[in-house]
Amino acid sequence: MKIAILDRLGKGEGSTAIGKHFNLDEPTVRAIKKNDAAIRKSVISGTKLSLKFASYTRDVLLERTERAIAIWIEEQVQRRIPVSGYLIQEKALNETIGESATADEGAAKIFPEELAKIIEDGDYSADQVFNADETGLYWKKLPNRTYIAKDEKTASGHKASKDRVPLLLCSNASGDRMLKSLLINKSLRPRALKSKDLKQLPVHWMANPKAWMTTAIFTEWFNNCFVPEVEAYMKEKSLDFKVLLIVDNAASHPELEHLNVQLVFLPPNTTSLIQALDQGIKNIILRQRTNSS
Repeated sequence: MKIAILDRLGKGEGSTAIGKHFNLDEPTVRAIKKNDAAIRKSVISGTKLSLKFASYTRDVLLERTERAIAIWIEEQVQRRIPVSGYLIQEKALNETIGESATADEGAAKIFPEELAKIIEDGDYSADQVFNADETGLYWKKLPNRTYIAKDEKTASGHKASKDRVPLLLCSNASGDRMLKSLLINKSLRPRALKSKDLKQLPVHWMANPKAWMTTAIFTEWFNNCFVPEVEAYMKEKSLDFKVLLIVDNAASHPELEHLNVQLVFLPPNTTSLIQALDQGIKNIILRQRTNSS
């Protein structure tokens, strides 16, 4: 049809008359005329113009900056520190944005030796050493690239959804056991789960109005989720019920005591350097959780 339109245009026929004949508006006919060379080349090569591949990607530095800012904001929220738009802008402009830049490298170098001594003194095996950490899941997020026709220069924009839920992931050092993840929602009984048994979900479902980790939620997770799951795992492996749990020093992680669990906190500002679940492992766990669900 496009070739027929181009041939009629070439003979001097007006865009309005051609549009009426093909039931197209005049701007569409003009757009076809504008892409005359590309359309004829596509027909000659025997390929469909609409199937040509094109994509756009966001600036890599921008994405890294946004990830670092997101981590910083989450840290401030955990500490109950108000964050304004001005502070976010200042943080983005500052050369020391994000956890990586503000990390305490000195403490990060010392802590592994201290941790090794704790493990040796406690006679913990790799199966008995656990690490827990929160992450954010943007469950409505769309891909950052798309397919468009070759004759199109850009794709129409869209407003990315910011719907996010925190997840607490936990695994042991051997990688043999990934515990059931904790999901924190704003509502304990959303409409979709009104008649569902929350205990049958593939995650531990907890909630508070702001959907973030609190000392109360962490304590409940520790006593009612972590301890019983790990105790059952120790029995399954025929190991003594004594475990080491490593977490960061966020304000929402209180000092808890349990006869069979030793809780160890990472030094401040070292998460990006020595937090095991921050070294790309969380992505693996999330993929495995998604596939198994």
